[in-house]
Amino acid sequence: MTYDNPDSPFGFQAGRIVSRDMGGVGYTDGVLLTQKIGDSWRVGALAGTRPHWETSDFQTDITKYGAFVGFESGDRTGSRFEIRLAGVGEYHESTLSREFLYVRSSYYHGRMFDVRGSAQLDVNRAWREDKAGESVTLSALFLRGRYRVSETITLGAGYDTRENYYSYETRSVPDSLFRNAARYGARVSGDMKLPMKSRVHVELGFRDTEGGADETIFYSGQLSKRDLFFKRMRASLRFAGFMSGYATGLNPSVRISQSIRGGHSLHTSFGLYDYTVEDGGPERLNQWARIGGQAQLPARLYVSGEYQYDWGDDSEGHRLLAELGY
Repeated sequence: MTYDNPDSPFGFQAGRIVSRDMGGVGYTDGVLLTQKIGDSWRVGALAGTRPHWETSDFQTDITKYGAFVGFESGDRTGSRFEIRLAGVGEYHESTLSREFLYVRSSYYHGRMFDVRGSAQLDVNRAWREDKAGESVTLSALFLRGRYRVSETITLGAGYDTRENYYSYETRSVPDSLFRNAARYGARVSGDMKLPMKSRVHVELGFRDTEGGADETIFYSGQLSKRDLFFKRMRASLRFAGFMSGYATGLNPSVRISQSIRGGHSLHTSFGLYDYTVEDGGPERLNQWARIGGQAQLPARLYVSGEYQYDWGDDSEGHRLLAELGY
């Protein structure tokens, strides 16, 4: 349950929650209370238990407590700055499981430029310092930016790194088996508006670990066009793929959709996924086709459905999805 009235200085969440103010803190089964202070400041505190790390089941073995403070200024039509800082502790009865700081910040300069990032800094006390070999560890860092070069071209770039951290459940894992090598990656992207209501988007990136033994290169692209044969008909051709020391894969697809007056729509698509295991491994090819649509009903109701047929080396059969919503 969530109460988040923009006109009220007070808010709360209860149940299995993940807060927009403390997204990097992860799920908590408990309560979060927030309070606005003036137009720019916001504070909050949470208490509860942490779901089981492997099954996501409710448990009471690990309790979680945290608090945050946030500041924001401006609006997205001009310039806007936002920052959140949180401190979180997880405990198994009187035994420390994890303590860390979480920070998230972003800056928007209208439609021209934006940059955002987040980080987690583990504070290692007691047995965690002995395991980690240091008092603080940068366990996660995420940075991403976008720059609009012109009315038709937008460029983007991103970087992230993550490192495993010890917790109560993993404290008994031998150091020789605990993989704490940092995993990092970077990506660049470009978006361009073309004539005749068309647009193209491309992206290229890589992921690796310390030592360079697990490098993976991935790429994707999409070409889309509005009003293809009829007004409000949209078509898109997409491809994605990866290359690593273990396997290579390719995933192209095509989709055509038609919006109809009154909020109705129809769509059809086709795609395949082809991958090959290196060093003489097998090649697997899977294909799918879909057709579906959505219709608006009286009283703000809608109904949607989709039929999918799969065939190939790993799956074959029919699938029907239906939804009724308000």
